[in-house]
Amino acid sequence: MRLWHSEWRVLAYNGLVVAVFATEAEELGVAQATGHEVDSIDRQLIRLLQERPRASYAELARASGVPESTVRRRVESLYEAGTISTIVAPDIAQLGYEAVSLIGIKADLNHVEEIAEHLRQREEVTMVLITLGRLNLFCGVALRSVEDMYPFLREHVAPLPGVRDVETFVSISTVKLFRDWRVPGEAVSGER
Repeated sequence: MRLWHSEWRVLAYNGLVVAVFATEAEELGVAQATGHEVDSIDRQLIRLLQERPRASYAELARASGVPESTVRRRVESLYEAGTISTIVAPDIAQLGYEAVSLIGIKADLNHVEEIAEHLRQREEVTMVLITLGRLNLFCGVALRSVEDMYPFLREHVAPLPGVRDVETFVSISTVKLFRDWRVPGEAVSGER
């Protein structure tokens, strides 16, 4: 089952002007494609970049206690491996998108990936998750108004082959978004 890990960090939820997101592979401590396993120094640098995405290598070196040349090499390696990326994540409310919703979809298992791919390509969709449980997929959508939800469901979700049931969850308040997640402090110090 293909899970589009690299796209998730780019399509992750809305917010802040610039954000750095770790991929799922890094979060799970899986070795990077380069063969370099993410360690406590990498995690510390990722956390610092999450707090200050535009920090210079010198600032990161001072904050981490790691030599600047090491910081430069490590951060560049993290970018090259796809462990982190820098993105622009606008505040959707300020752009006029007032209906932020989750759509849960129950689908035939042999259609889940094609439904996910179709939704991933829609510009209104902010994230797509393939899940285990009663619902097979969740997607986040940003629409101008709640009135736009029914037409979106009718035109872009219901007609897809394999969709059996849909449940919508319209947000009335946002408490925390993925952009606000930080590498846990214990990961930085190496403690478990």
